[in-house]
Amino acid sequence: MPSAVTVGVLVLVATLLAPVQPAFAQGEADSCDDGGAVADAANNPGLVSDCESLLAARDALAGTATLNWSVSRPMAEWTGVTLAQTPLRVTELDLGEDVETAFIISEFDEYRMSEERSFHGIELTGVIPKELAQLDNLQYLNLAGNRLTGGIPPELGSLSKLTRIDLGDNLLTGRIPPELGGLVNVQVLDLGQNVLTGEIPRELGRLANLRRLLLFGNLLNGEIPEELGGLANLETLSLWDNRLIGEIPEELGKLANLRLLALFQNQLSGEIPAQLGGLANLDGLSLRSNQLTGEIPAELGNLVDLRWMSLTENQLTGKIPAELGNLAGLWWLSLSDNQLSGRVPEELGRLSNLQVLLLAGNQLNGQIPETLGGLAGLEELHLADNQLSGEIPAGLGMLSNLRVLDLSKNLLTGHIPSELGNLTQLGWLYVSENQLSGCIPPSLRDVGNNDLSELGLPHCDVLLSGLTINPGSLIQQFDPYQTEYTVATGRSRITLIPANDHNASFEFLDENDGAVPDADEASRGHQVEFSADLPSIKIKVTSADGRAHHTYAIADLRIRYDADEDGLIDRDEVVEAIKDYFAERISRDETIAVIKLYFSS
Repeated sequence: MPSAVTVGVLVLVATLLAPVQPAFAQGEADSCDDGGAVADAANNPGLVSDCESLLAARDALAGTATLNWSVSRPMAEWTGVTLAQTPLRVTELDLGEDVETAFIISEFDEYRMSEERSFHGIELTGVIPKELAQLDNLQYLNLAGNRLTGGIPPELGSLSKLTRIDLGDNLLTGRIPPELGGLVNVQVLDLGQNVLTGEIPRELGRLANLRRLLLFGNLLNGEIPEELGGLANLETLSLWDNRLIGEIPEELGKLANLRLLALFQNQLSGEIPAQLGGLANLDGLSLRSNQLTGEIPAELGNLVDLRWMSLTENQLTGKIPAELGNLAGLWWLSLSDNQLSGRVPEELGRLSNLQVLLLAGNQLNGQIPETLGGLAGLEELHLADNQLSGEIPAGLGMLSNLRVLDLSKNLLTGHIPSELGNLTQLGWLYVSENQLSGCIPPSLRDVGNNDLSELGLPHCDVLLSGLTINPGSLIQQFDPYQTEYTVATGRSRITLIPANDHNASFEFLDENDGAVPDADEASRGHQVEFSADLPSIKIKVTSADGRAHHTYAIADLRIRYDADEDGLIDRDEVVEAIKDYFAERISRDETIAVIKLYFSS
């Protein structure tokens, strides 16, 4: 008996009720007890009855298809029919698809559930005949993946020995019969991916042995019955892609064995019940695409076995609970497109198994936590469309498996860290609509999908990886991605010696980009001499192939300051004077500020 779960994508089509053909429509004169279909009919009266029930249902069930059920063919050879027990009875009717559940991740998409189906080769187009209810020893009924129309016969609720009923992926219409609450032994009830309407019957709460309830992909409406919270053995509750309304019953928190709770794509409202934090065995939780409000319960941090959680596309408010950092097994977390505020919790950096983090489309603020750089397995990081500020953490360059990085539409400042160039798997990079400055690291040019052209920033090829200024020395270590450097000098002539010029060429330029000759071509390095007529000089560095260049500005800024009455020099005054100088004299090139100050008391 298959143990798979039917899932799929709802297909809405117009349906017509197939006409019911009379029993034995193929002109059969013989009966089931003549020895053709049932051997030793006298000792197998129950099997004779099953034979007659199936033949009575055959043409209505098959529709335009053909079933080989016939009084002249032994029942053991009938398609989809399994005989068992002593005396023999029909225990299984399997005319549908065997289905396995698969969870897949698509680029820039939520978790999607897809099905892998193994079809038996019959496409039934008729209706489900009520005569099937006469197969009182039936344990398994599978009619999934056909084109059956009409309603579900209430009479099926009398099949007390049935342990599994699969009617999913058909064109069934009408309401779910409350009589199905009489299937006392059923473990799997699959009615998903049909065109069923109306409310979920409260009577389904009587199915004490039920492990999987699959009603997804219909037009079902009304509220989720709180009686479902009494299904102590339930492992899967899949009600997604319907029109369910009202609040999520807190009684669902009693489902101690539940592993999958999929309620997404409905019209559910109210708050997420804190009681869901008691579902200790929960593996997957998806409530996305509803109208849920309020805060994310901190109790969800108790779901230590949770592997994926999606609360996307709701109206959730408040902060992201730091307790979510306790979900050590989590590898998918999606909270995007809500109204969440506050900071991104540093505790999310403890989610060592996390592969996808979706927080876009909220009102999150503060800086991106450095701790996210420790998520070694992270493949997608979506933080776009928030109010995040500060610089992009260089630690994100440690995410060696990262394929998608979306930081666009925030308030981020500073330069793009050159460390992002270490992300060899990166295929999507979006950083536009921020307040970034500096230049674009050259290694990011190879990212296949990016919005770097929207930044209006130059590409910063590393043409000059080191620089010595003599006499004097750089106050801070040289970094080609920084925009300003401070140099102390001893006299007006300065020698510039590149530590590694990558075969680049150098030119001296004045403030108007006019050429300035080298002051001493015979000496090592590049000589430049300041004068009253030349208070600032630019160095243009061009790559060996001539395709890229950078301009560095240096200035010999002589400003005399007198000490205040207390003998102290106003530092703010100095800083403002320097800012004014550069605003007037030097354009926004990469600037090495050679500042020479004379102080007197």
